[in-house]
Amino acid sequence: MRTEQTAEDRKERLLYGCLLGLILFASSAIYVSVFVGTEMAKAMLPYTPAALVGYLVLGILLIWAYTKPHKGEMGVWFNGSAAVYIIDLVAGAVVFVSFFLPRFIRYMILINVAIILLCWFLDYRYFVKVAKELNGGKKNISLVVDIQDCPRSEEAFCREIEDYCRKTGKKLEFIKRGKQAEIRMDGELYTVELDSFYSLFGPMYALKFKQRR
Repeated sequence: MRTEQTAEDRKERLLYGCLLGLILFASSAIYVSVFVGTEMAKAMLPYTPAALVGYLVLGILLIWAYTKPHKGEMGVWFNGSAAVYIIDLVAGAVVFVSFFLPRFIRYMILINVAIILLCWFLDYRYFVKVAKELNGGKKNISLVVDIQDCPRSEEAFCREIEDYCRKTGKKLEFIKRGKQAEIRMDGELYTVELDSFYSLFGPMYALKFKQRR
């Protein structure tokens, strides 16, 4: 079970979406100013406000699609290796369609796609780096489980733990409930805490299981 997104979460995603839209708009503006002829650039000036609004909306939609909780059967298409295939298919379709457009528009689209893929790759690398740091302790065994939203109550936090154990088929017994829970999972004692960090696409939340010895 997932908690509903709060106004703070929605505001952060909106800001990150606007930032991504501004980056895409700036890349297109730089391309036009450097590689497109002066006359063409001047002819495009009246459309600048509309283009900026369009890029902001695009950035917000991309962040929303990237960070929204995916539920039900459709959710499997947006996780793991399936997400990589979806990204490849979409990128290939965009590249194919771009060949039927004027050359300068085609290059703008390809630059935008390259920037989006670069941001996605950097976000993935950052997440892997943080996960390694969180799991890097040698004294205790730690497990970090990504969750979609920040649990706003102790009960919601405990439900996230229950969801994880149910999905992975692990036996769960609560010894102490709370934002720092103590549990017995498959016969092993763990302390579970809420962890959070920021990625290129907004805040990320995780359950951190620390094995007790």
